[in-house]
Amino acid sequence: MNPDRLAELEEQRRFLLSSIRDIEREHDVGDVDDHDFHALRDGYVARAAAVMREIEDGRSSLPPKPTSQWWRRPALIVGTLAVALALGVFVARSAGQRLPGQSLTGGQAVDEIAVQLSEGRRLMNTDAASAAAARAA
Repeated sequence: MNPDRLAELEEQRRFLLSSIRDIEREHDVGDVDDHDFHALRDGYVARAAAVMREIEDGRSSLPPKPTSQWWRRPALIVGTLAVALALGVFVARSAGQRLPGQSLTGGQAVDEIAVQLSEGRRLMNTDAASAAAARAA
């Protein structure tokens, strides 16, 4: 059954039950005579019973509500906290104090690299000169 139709039936049921209470109050104070009271009340009761049966039939045709798994929310919270803790530990270990002469990323300074390249070239030329001298001799 359509949920909108079910809501409409629920509203009709509320109206009919309220009408039954109203007609009983009016009968008790003498505003409605016995004959009219019984006729009106019987009509309201019959309509209310039909609406209630239709509501029950409609509810039974609706798919059952999925059962919520109570452990999902705490598991999500614990998992989120575990990931946050792991990231915090990672950042704390990665972000150390920079030593003098280190670049912003913690590697070697540009000047130091240039010095090492120059030293390497000097050693290669020295080795090449001594190798050429050794071949000539």
